[in-house]
Amino acid sequence: MKYAVLWAPDFALQAVLRPEPELRLQPVALITEQGPRGRVFQATFSALQEGVLAGMAPSQAQARCPRLLFKTRSPAAEDCAKAAMLECALGVSPWVEDTAPGVCSLRWEPGFGADPARLLEALAKRSLKGCLGLAPNPDLAWLAAQAAALGNGPVFCREIRESRELHPCPLKLLTPPTHLSEVLDQWGVRTIGDFVALGREALLERLGPEISPVFERAVGRVERPLRQVTTPERYEEHLDLEHAIETLEPLLFLIRRCLGQLVLRLGSAWLVAGEIHLRLGFASGGFYQRIFSVPSPTGDEDVLFGMLHTHLENFRAEHPVTALGLSAVPSRAPRQQFALFESALRDPHQFFETLARLQALLGEDRVGRPELEPTRRPDCFRMRPVSAAPAEYCPPAEALPGALGLSLRRFRPLVAARVQCSPQPVFVESAEVNGPVLAVQGPVVLSGDWWDRAAWSHREWDVELMDGVLCRLREEPGGWFVEGIYD
Repeated sequence: MKYAVLWAPDFALQAVLRPEPELRLQPVALITEQGPRGRVFQATFSALQEGVLAGMAPSQAQARCPRLLFKTRSPAAEDCAKAAMLECALGVSPWVEDTAPGVCSLRWEPGFGADPARLLEALAKRSLKGCLGLAPNPDLAWLAAQAAALGNGPVFCREIRESRELHPCPLKLLTPPTHLSEVLDQWGVRTIGDFVALGREALLERLGPEISPVFERAVGRVERPLRQVTTPERYEEHLDLEHAIETLEPLLFLIRRCLGQLVLRLGSAWLVAGEIHLRLGFASGGFYQRIFSVPSPTGDEDVLFGMLHTHLENFRAEHPVTALGLSAVPSRAPRQQFALFESALRDPHQFFETLARLQALLGEDRVGRPELEPTRRPDCFRMRPVSAAPAEYCPPAEALPGALGLSLRRFRPLVAARVQCSPQPVFVESAEVNGPVLAVQGPVVLSGDWWDRAAWSHREWDVELMDGVLCRLREEPGGWFVEGIYD
C-alpha cells in the first residue's frame, strides 16, 4: 500500500493571494492582525530575499523592504482554500485525511487513475501551489512532500521507497522540539542521516524519551490509519479587502475571479450551480446579502456573472465594500422530458436576464406572473416569480349547458360617475356611459377582510340604459363608479 501527502507551502499566504495570483512574484508579507500587535507570519520569496522574516513587526519589515505589500490573515479564505485542496484530493482517491492546514494525506491507488501531474495541475487551477510526496506510510510521505519543496527544479513531486533516501535532507523536516533541536545543532547534527546514525538507544540515553517519536518518524516506522473526511458540501469563496472598494468595476473584477473558482470546483464534482449567494461587507460593519435563483441550473461562468452584473448595475451602497463572499448551492445538470408539442425556451438564461433588467428598472413587485388571490375582492392579485419549468398540463374543462353568458369588460381604473337614485339608480352620467336607466338588478353586497385594516365593502348594480347599453355600477363610501360594460 502506498500513501501520498499533498502540501501547500505557506498555506495561509497562498489562501489570501488566491484572488490576486499576480502578487506572488512581488514582495508581500502576511501579518497576523492589524495594529501594533501584528507580526509577519509568512512572506513571498521576493520578500524573503529582501530580508523580511517571520516574527518581525510591520515597521521592521517595511524598513528592510520599502515596497513591501501587507496582507492580513483571513480564516475565511483559509477555509475556502482548504475545501479546494480536499476537492482535488478526493478527485483521485476516496480515502483522504485533513491532516493539518495546507496538508492532506490520502491513499494512493495508481490503478484508479491517480496521477501526480494531474493532481498538482488541478491544484494549480485553483490558484494553489503544492508539493506531493509518495511513501509507504503517511508520515514518511509528509517528509517526502517537504523534501520535494527543497528541490530547485520544476518538479514538485518526490517518491521514496525507503527512509534512507531522505538522509541527505535537513533535520528541520522532522520538527524536533526547540530545546532538543538546539542541542542537536550544538552537536553538529545537520541532516536526517546524521541523526539516524546516532542510534535510538544513544539518543534516548542522552535526550530522554521525548526524542523517541522523532526518531521513529525518521526511520519510517510510524504506521497509523487515515482519519477520512467526506466530500465538502460548501462551495464558497471569501475575500477580505485590504482597501475598501467604492466603484463597481473593481468589485466586478474580483467577483469574476471568485466566480471562476466556484465554477471550476463545481465542474470537478460534475455539478452545476442552482443558486448563487452574494454577500458584501461594508466599512460601517453592516452587510448586504442577496440570493440569485438560477432559472436553469448551469455551470456557465458567463451566464452566472451576467446575473450578478445586471443586479449590481442598479445597486447603490451607502458605505464602501470591505469584504466579498460568494457561494453556490450545488445541483445536478437539468434533464427534462417534454411532451410531443412542448419545447423549452431557446435560451432561458437570456430570457431571465431580461426579466432581471426589468425588475431593476420597475421594481421586483412589478415583474412576474399574475395570480389571483383567494378573496372575492375585485382585481386583487399578486405577482409570482416566473419559472423555467413547464406548467403542468390541465385539460380544459367542458362548459355546462347554459353556463356561457355575457362578458364584463372592466375599466381599470374605475370610471367616476354621478348616479341619481330613487331609491334605485334612475340616471347615470359619466365619461363612458350616459342616460336614463330602464332596468335594474341588484344590489349585490360584497365585503371582506373585516379582520384587517384593509377591510373593504361595496354594492354592485347591473343596469340597462335607454340606448341599450348594459353596465355595472359600484357604490362605495367614496361615491359611485362605472365598473365595466357587458359585451
